[in-house]
Amino acid sequence: MKKFIPRNLSLIILGLVMLGITGGIGYFISYYEYENGFIIRKQAPMKEHLVLDITAQNSLITIQVNGLLFTHLRTLQRSGLKMPFNELLVKGENQIKLEISPSGPIADFLNETINIHIYSKFPKYDDAKKVVIFQQSVRPNELTKIKDQETYQYIIKFPYQGFDITPVLSQLSPVTQQEAIAFALHAVSLIENKDLESFANLFYIRKKIFSQAYNEEFEKNFRQQINIFKSTFMSTGLEKMEIENHEFVLTPHVGGKVYSIYIKPDFELDINKSLDKSEILRNLLISKRTRGTPQYSLECSIAKYQGKLIFFI
Repeated sequence: MKKFIPRNLSLIILGLVMLGITGGIGYFISYYEYENGFIIRKQAPMKEHLVLDITAQNSLITIQVNGLLFTHLRTLQRSGLKMPFNELLVKGENQIKLEISPSGPIADFLNETINIHIYSKFPKYDDAKKVVIFQQSVRPNELTKIKDQETYQYIIKFPYQGFDITPVLSQLSPVTQQEAIAFALHAVSLIENKDLESFANLFYIRKKIFSQAYNEEFEKNFRQQINIFKSTFMSTGLEKMEIENHEFVLTPHVGGKVYSIYIKPDFELDINKSLDKSEILRNLLISKRTRGTPQYSLECSIAKYQGKLIFFI
């Protein structure tokens, strides 16, 4: 399969990296050789996953890590998320920003307890062996309110010395909103035309980042990702193939070099009659529901890496 190979491969830097997280994890010495921001050879690799664990109720929570969107969380009953986020980390001080607003009655929301944990663990171990980095319970009425909004902000800072997304970010250039929309529509057209190779290549750099961040074998994981695309998007198409420009919800990050992208369906249009009206924002890439094929949804952003538009982390 032809792959998108990064250009300008001449710069190679040999780095000595100290791997460890304050809070009890031991340190390991590793030698890394870099090529265009990606590790190409390594010894004694980091295996720990840093996990964000949030439990809340009656809340809409937007989560950013180091200026990049991680995800949106919507809770009604007591629920939450528990997800690793190595791919968004930098060496040195890291920042998580939570913007929290009500998804139910405001009085209930203000007094709800939001539990936040950050911990490190090896993926094959159970939670009993995790190392807690941060742990806190907060209520919205204790937090800083964003002016003229019923939204409350909470910021967490912590040090980290493992995977670093900075070398990749340094190779991004600004993207316009018009470019991001055109790229998204192009990706949808590739699915419509069942062009699996071209579509998968849009995720090549993204998969390299994830493989490096989680110490996974890139070639194996990229093949698995392609097989998922083949059995979902290419097999069934997207649940929403027709998208009007005004339905895109794009938010710039890190100085306009990355755009998070979602769809807010216009339910006045006939093309959206079959969609679930309870979904406020939808991922761009959601496979069509069919009998015998699980629905697949992929949350991602858009960036311009070495002058080429890609799906980013």
